[in-house]
Amino acid sequence: MKKKLTPNLLFFILSAVSISVFLIEMAVSGTTAGSSLFFGDTRDSFMDFFNVLACVATGRPFDCGGLFIYPPFVGIIMFPFMHLIPYSVISSNMVWLNTFTEIPIKYTVNLSKTMRLSQAGLMSLVLFFLLAIIAVAFLVSSLYNGKSGEKKFLVFVVLLSGGFLFEYERANTIILAVIFLLIFIWLKDSKNAFLRELALIALACAAGIKVYPAVFGLLLIRDKRWKDAIRTVIYGALVMFLPFLLFGGRHSIKLLYETLKDSNTGTFSTGLSYKVDLTNALRTLGMLFGWSDKAVIDAGGILSYALALLAIVPVCTVKKEWKAVSIVALAVVLTPAFNFYYALSYLVIPLILFLKTKESEKGSYVYAILFAILLSPAFIGTIDEINQTATGAYGLSAMSMMQNILLVVLYISLIAEGWVQFMRNRMKKPAISDDTAALSQGNPS
Repeated sequence: MKKKLTPNLLFFILSAVSISVFLIEMAVSGTTAGSSLFFGDTRDSFMDFFNVLACVATGRPFDCGGLFIYPPFVGIIMFPFMHLIPYSVISSNMVWLNTFTEIPIKYTVNLSKTMRLSQAGLMSLVLFFLLAIIAVAFLVSSLYNGKSGEKKFLVFVVLLSGGFLFEYERANTIILAVIFLLIFIWLKDSKNAFLRELALIALACAAGIKVYPAVFGLLLIRDKRWKDAIRTVIYGALVMFLPFLLFGGRHSIKLLYETLKDSNTGTFSTGLSYKVDLTNALRTLGMLFGWSDKAVIDAGGILSYALALLAIVPVCTVKKEWKAVSIVALAVVLTPAFNFYYALSYLVIPLILFLKTKESEKGSYVYAILFAILLSPAFIGTIDEINQTATGAYGLSAMSMMQNILLVVLYISLIAEGWVQFMRNRMKKPAISDDTAALSQGNPS
């Protein structure tokens, strides 16, 4: 009997092809910048992991020349991994610690490199990824309700998706935020009250790592779980601000704000490569059509937050939960002034919910194709017209450009669908009770 091509099967086929293309690209071209989705920077591999460890090791992460651009909860999570590195390795490279009020960035970077070159440092990294990958594999399998073979292949696709592969090179803490969000989605509707509360805490922890995942709290508003939403805000405030007591208090809050502001403006000079956000999508089009880059950046900043505000109502009005989760995930990816390629890992969450529905509508095939493209690890060549002027050392690929544009198209289409549904709900005639109908006809009972 011939097997029907369902949206799920189409996604799995396209993902298998995409991963095969990626593996062929790696075999032919390697992992050098301009030929793959990796930086290929041998001088600063796993930068986000070791830079954080170096900043935490000083005990003053927010004084490290702007290298630590995370809420302090990240410092607490990463402290055990820093502690795996012998004190002798760290102390011999921190004789300067008490010399500076603000530690020059070159000293922290040198400490980071020393950690990376040590065996203990590499074992700390291996343990970090081992625990994270096991957690992701378990949560993906737990959330998806397909057959055993499908679950295993979905885990394979997720762990070899473009966002996750880029994450492995950068070793960014975004993978922890994704894990906490997966826990939130997995447990938020549990019949067990303790597990539901754990889901709220997981959401607070995700926001305490990357801030923007806080918008997933709109899913609680969608379900009219007002008390849960209030408790999540309280948990979030505790996770966000209590750890500052360990890292400099109010002084560090000010430093974090200034560091985030500087990082948002400075990132535009690094070009278009390896980024997925609304401003980057507009800049990509701007380079093709000759638009003013400064005007595009300014417009992108305004438009990204305008769309984020417009997305609030659709989260609550779209009928299917996976579409609501897609809207908040896309908001997390596209709203920040910059988001590197690893931010695509957020899309794994709505993907799992989409596959769970096992839809067979015609439109579902389009969404299956979109998810396959957005999670694809394939590079598929650079765009010379853009790369010569805008991307510096790192080439913008055709796939990356396509993903940037499709992210925006999907985001706007889902927002529009939500608003259409909102208007339809408003236009529906309210239900009239029997008593009201009798009174309107002049027949009081």
